[in-house]
Amino acid sequence: KRAGEKEEEQILGKVEEILAEIDEKPVIENCARVGAKKEDSVRPVRFSLNSSSHVQQILRNARKLRDKDGYRSIYISPDRSLEERRAYKKLVEELKLKRSKELDKVHV
Repeated sequence: KRAGEKEEEQILGKVEEILAEIDEKPVIENCARVGAKKEDSVRPVRFSLNSSSHVQQILRNARKLRDKDGYRSIYISPDRSLEERRAYKKLVEELKLKRSKELDKVHV
């Protein structure tokens, strides 16, 4: 039950189904796949909500998807600008480097 890409798919219904798995039923204002369509990959889905409190609640509960059969490969993350994505990527790389050097310590 992967959120794969098919012709004439119902993106909104899939997003609502995924959010229902983490006990969220927000009003979705906009929902569409982003990026160029490629034969061998699945494009991410971007959706907008009408309330920032719903966004925060969904982001907090998104980790619950890891425990649900059929939803382990689905990730929910905030929309970031190009600059924010670069900064986040740099932080993740630094964290990975620290973890590999200091195996006996916990880094958050």
